[in-house]
Amino acid sequence: MKILAFVLLLGLSLAFDLNDPKTNLDSFIRTFATTETDVETVTYINGTVFIRIPGGSLKKVLLMDGYNIGRREKTSTGYVSLSKEFVAYRDYKTGEIIDVLINPLTNVPNEVFFITNDPVNENFTYGKLIPFTRLKNDRVTFSNDIFLEYENVLDPQHYGKFSAGPLFVGNELFQFHTRYSDLATTSIPNLNVTISWSRRSPFLPWFEMGETDGHLYYVSTSWKCVKGFGDIPDDIMNIVRRKYPKFLEAPKTYEVPNETSYSSFKAVIDQRRKEGKPDIIIPEVGIRANLRLKPTGLDPKVYESLAKLKSFRVGFSGTVYSQIKGQGSITLFNVKGEVTSKMRFTPDGLKTTVHFSGHFRDPGTGEILKRWINPLTHRKNIVPPLIGKYTHTLIKGDDSFWSHSIPYLDETSVEGAISFSQYNKNTKLEDWSVHTLDVYFTDADLKAGNPYMYGAWYVYSSWPEWMEMAGAEGILIWRINIEILR
Repeated sequence: MKILAFVLLLGLSLAFDLNDPKTNLDSFIRTFATTETDVETVTYINGTVFIRIPGGSLKKVLLMDGYNIGRREKTSTGYVSLSKEFVAYRDYKTGEIIDVLINPLTNVPNEVFFITNDPVNENFTYGKLIPFTRLKNDRVTFSNDIFLEYENVLDPQHYGKFSAGPLFVGNELFQFHTRYSDLATTSIPNLNVTISWSRRSPFLPWFEMGETDGHLYYVSTSWKCVKGFGDIPDDIMNIVRRKYPKFLEAPKTYEVPNETSYSSFKAVIDQRRKEGKPDIIIPEVGIRANLRLKPTGLDPKVYESLAKLKSFRVGFSGTVYSQIKGQGSITLFNVKGEVTSKMRFTPDGLKTTVHFSGHFRDPGTGEILKRWINPLTHRKNIVPPLIGKYTHTLIKGDDSFWSHSIPYLDETSVEGAISFSQYNKNTKLEDWSVHTLDVYFTDADLKAGNPYMYGAWYVYSSWPEWMEMAGAEGILIWRINIEILR
């Protein structure tokens, strides 16, 4: 019987093809949500927000905590996704939900506006494939890279200090991870998933920073809630039930346009102006004594397991895009390579040394690029290999990397964010990059001393010198899958 079961599973797996448009979309919906019509799913969102201005370093400014609630409807051409999002902001030191933020750049109190996006709808149709990557340890990742460029609803003329300019330019990068065998050999409509998310955007309107040069960077990990709202923190649910009860259920009809943090903010400001109230109303905040600092940092089981290894290898593969205001985004090239890492304990802290090597590749053929016609300049560039070294010491109290235990999945997420900046003597400009990390370790492998990790690495950077675009507007955006190689 065991042999027969194995043969049947093997047959199902061989017949399963993610390059088939129907199989591809059905599999994505099973991963991202559920293929069951009108069954609500709740997805927990736990993130961190950073701030950076040109020439400066990345600074942690907020935590974010909330959920998406949605239902999906099957159609003749695919699926309609109907959802809402509620996310509150927390003090990054205490974890307390906040109504007022002392802006770290202006030192001025800002009224905090929660994320209350209703609706967040999308129509998925069979045809174009959802990009996916097969990893080596029974994992598959679906990618949804969204590049945003549209007329800002907060036009500078009427919303000066709230508006980052006439055009909104940002991006959101999602990666949905699940087990390939669950997709290929079962018909389970609602699979376990871990979700990596990164975002770069102008300052939120309630920061009151107008067109100040700089950006917010987000990193978040998410997963489906087995117990629905029972898996959402109590303080979040108390606020929703008391002030935002419509976020207790998913939308029932498909409506457009989608709500954003900017359109919902505009609606509040417009209503206040209509009622003759001030735009910003700083609420009274009770002073709470003896607040404890929120625990931060890595779970020891993660770094102790890695430090016991002589070294470990991490494979990476991904796509690099350009994003230029007024010109949108295009795919420039793919990247693929390996990272060799070593961790050891020193008197100063946990020292990590990373050597990486790889190549830029043609996104169509996969061939290594040596000479390349830059579609942005139409000039021929000599393409160097990806080679480098990075060292970081995680000292006590360093909160640039942290971890979460993921309920029901027996996995531990590790997130982090760092930035680099240096003056380039050749271009006489700043070379900069921001890196965010959102990866997952299986607890059983950590306990066994044979750690396995998969997840996402995102990079936002200035143009590399070899592209010969010094001084040109725009950035590179790197979306990369990574996993420990065994």
